[in-house]
Amino acid sequence: MINDEIMQELITLLRENNMKREANDTFEICNYIDGLQDKISEMQVELDNMQQQLKQMENDKLVNKLKAQLSKTQTKVSNTFGQIKTEFFIVKNSIRSRASDIVSDFKKKGRSALNKIYEVFDVKDQLVNMRVKVKESQEDVAHALDKIDAFAVGMSEA
Repeated sequence: MINDEIMQELITLLRENNMKREANDTFEICNYIDGLQDKISEMQVELDNMQQQLKQMENDKLVNKLKAQLSKTQTKVSNTFGQIKTEFFIVKNSIRSRASDIVSDFKKKGRSALNKIYEVFDVKDQLVNMRVKVKESQEDVAHALDKIDAFAVGMSEA
């Protein structure tokens, strides 16, 4: 999680130096990243569930057509998910690294080093874009799962 020791130390330093807004913004970004990480984990579970459901389907003509559609959706979502995950970890590590540098500089130079906190905030647009991609991928997964569920209901009624 991003709310680790270095981020807590940075937030504490900002608060102690009367930079409450910056501390709150940093805390908000940490929570945002943690929430995004949770969404990514949920997507992984959904993708795994989708794969399980695909494997359990029978091998008739309608099922194969549905499997092909779902497999295509799953591949698209998996690719998007992989890209999001890569971007996310790059941003997360960048924030952690920048926070570590700021804390280290603070220990050497004092309060003036805290003014670099704005370097942490420049990733906000990247995070917003990732969140949009995550939501779109979640919708794709939900749509695919709805197809599976509708098909399963139709099979059980038949």
